[in-house]
Amino acid sequence: MEHILKENNKAIVHLRQQFKNKNLGLVFGAGASMNLGFPSWVKLIKDIAEHPMVDGITLYESLKESVPQSSITDILFQHFKLKRIKEFEGEDEYFIKKRLLSDWRGIIYLSLYRDALESRKDKIASHPYLNDFIPMIQNSEITINYNFDDTLEFILSEHHQGDMQKPYQVLWESHSQYKIDSPVIYHPNGFLPEDENSQQSEELIFSDESFSDQLLDSMSGKSNMILNQFTKKTCILVGLSLEDATLKHLLRQSAILSPGNYHYYIRYTNEDLSNEEKEAIFNSNFTTYNLVTLFFNDSGISKFAKLITQESEEFQSFARELGIPVKFINYFVGSVAVGKSSILSHFGSFHILEEWIDKRPPELVKPFSDLDIEEKKQVEEWINGQFCKKNKWLTEQKEGFFLVDRSPLDPISFTTDKEEEKKRAESMLKGISNGEGLMVVPGNVVFLESDVKEQKGRLLAKRKASWTEEFLSELNIKTKKLYAENYSTCIVNSRSSLHDTIKNTAKVLFCDDYNEKNLHNNLEKLAKDGISL
Repeated sequence: MEHILKENNKAIVHLRQQFKNKNLGLVFGAGASMNLGFPSWVKLIKDIAEHPMVDGITLYESLKESVPQSSITDILFQHFKLKRIKEFEGEDEYFIKKRLLSDWRGIIYLSLYRDALESRKDKIASHPYLNDFIPMIQNSEITINYNFDDTLEFILSEHHQGDMQKPYQVLWESHSQYKIDSPVIYHPNGFLPEDENSQQSEELIFSDESFSDQLLDSMSGKSNMILNQFTKKTCILVGLSLEDATLKHLLRQSAILSPGNYHYYIRYTNEDLSNEEKEAIFNSNFTTYNLVTLFFNDSGISKFAKLITQESEEFQSFARELGIPVKFINYFVGSVAVGKSSILSHFGSFHILEEWIDKRPPELVKPFSDLDIEEKKQVEEWINGQFCKKNKWLTEQKEGFFLVDRSPLDPISFTTDKEEEKKRAESMLKGISNGEGLMVVPGNVVFLESDVKEQKGRLLAKRKASWTEEFLSELNIKTKKLYAENYSTCIVNSRSSLHDTIKNTAKVLFCDDYNEKNLHNNLEKLAKDGISL
């Protein structure tokens, strides 16, 4: 547990936050079921080929080295169909088609469950990690399961206590309606439960033709249930190999539609990959599919899942004993109209503290230098109060991942001389303290800068025409001096697309080290010496 938390504390804290907010999704693939006796994709196809009604093992052996598995499935079905259709001569074509599909599904069922039903409860109870995900499934609106089998449904039933209502809902069609009072298990490739008399999907996505149709459906919007999960939730992908063309298409589409929304992909590994190999895999998945790749074996997956659902006091106590941080505060700072709010709006999976909590006074729209003495005093007091509220709330938080629009240092950039700078810093310290001795909460400082013309354009778009380029240029210089070396990283939001800027920001949040700055000390130095430190 110690190693898993130490190496992945940012990911775990982020996922814990999403779990508590009921905004966490799960996506399972074949790898999650293989420990239970379910066959791999290759073994399933071979077993089907060996079935007496198919009698296609010779055909399978001749194709397995040169033809994709999904194409072999197509060929085996055609082989089965040609043999079987002779037995139905003279019958209605509609019923022949239905009978063929029913028999084919029966063959798949036998191959799928052959080694999985014996001592099923014991196998599930001893699964290295699947049971550790049950609290997440129960707490999630939708869990996506690319497998045909009913393992997740079986486990949920075993964990269920109480009323007559089923502890889950099963869907295999994206347009189906569902209730929000119990978790949904969605099988996009079809559903084939252990109980053959239970409701099940008529079709299974198991061949070139069906995979191609599924990919076309995803392009035409028929996979909106999955796409909605990928664009609105934070998902953990378990037991998947990222070879499914439809899955990759949906992940890529989500990365374009929601560039600030990232998911966690568990790449199962028992082998020793070099750091260079891991970095190459990580960067590829991060850049293309908005995936944070985690390299775990069975034990690692189990510990990871347990840490996500561990009770807060126990988790925080464990982290404290190890000296591992579980509270990440990221201040986004910079001059006026550099794009802080626009960028932060794309990272809704984190807890965002906006620039202002309360409705802003009308005086705040004008440049500070244009305000009279009384207006400046009122604005200053109001701003101090806003920072005090945010700081007090952040002080009270024990764990979490927070993005904060502006730090308490920002208002000092609007002063006109050194004496005013010192007074403003002193005023902010007093406002933050609020008579309770509170100190500015330290955090990772992300400095944003932009071209003056672009800043002017953004202000004009917001109907703020009184901000001149000359004033903005001076403000940029002063803001840069204000933070000097007191920021962790700098992001240039100028002459590049918003998409690229969001990508750069995501790298800071997910990949870079958390570099905490002592803003209270900085504010005290400003109160003593002004900006020219």
